[in-house]
Amino acid sequence: IGTFKASATNPSTGEVIPKSDTEVPPELWSPERKKANASFYYLAGEYELMNRNAAGAAKLFETSYTMEPNAFVGPKLIESKSLSDLDEALTLAKKLSLLYPRNGDIQLSYGRLLAAKGEMKEAETYLRNAVRMRPENLESSVLLIQLLQAQNKTKEAIVVAKAMVEKNSDFVEGWALLARLYLVNNQPNDAVNPARK
Repeated sequence: IGTFKASATNPSTGEVIPKSDTEVPPELWSPERKKANASFYYLAGEYELMNRNAAGAAKLFETSYTMEPNAFVGPKLIESKSLSDLDEALTLAKKLSLLYPRNGDIQLSYGRLLAAKGEMKEAETYLRNAVRMRPENLESSVLLIQLLQAQNKTKEAIVVAKAMVEKNSDFVEGWALLARLYLVNNQPNDAVNPARK
């Protein structure tokens, strides 16, 4: 005879609930229902993250991901984990970046964590991937530019900044950043045009 649980645990609060209160008819666990439940846990995780409860948010995002594994939940799960345990978040981000190699948001999350850990060369690789996959994402470009500047690679930072403002011409801060990069690189004449934007 197999064993059965006499109770269940609420993933967000840790509260133990008697099994009789948690039994769900099997028909309610259809793929559509499972997806809806995963969405509920995702939204609850967003709420907890907004209220600065990273640990509670991480549990909810994990539950959502377990119910409906997908790349959409990955960056939020990584973010919530990183607020309480950087090493655990790095391990998770690496797994997800391998599992979803074409997801720019996961590449960005992993690159950001690697940079925070001081692993600049590897962070650069993942941030470049993120920029290539999602060139419209300004955060990826700005982080890559900052990382390149920290490594004294101003010329490369200028190339990334130019591409960023070409794709996002209304990004005023991007133009200002490009002008500053030109000045840092002793190219004051080239800084004039971006500074006027």
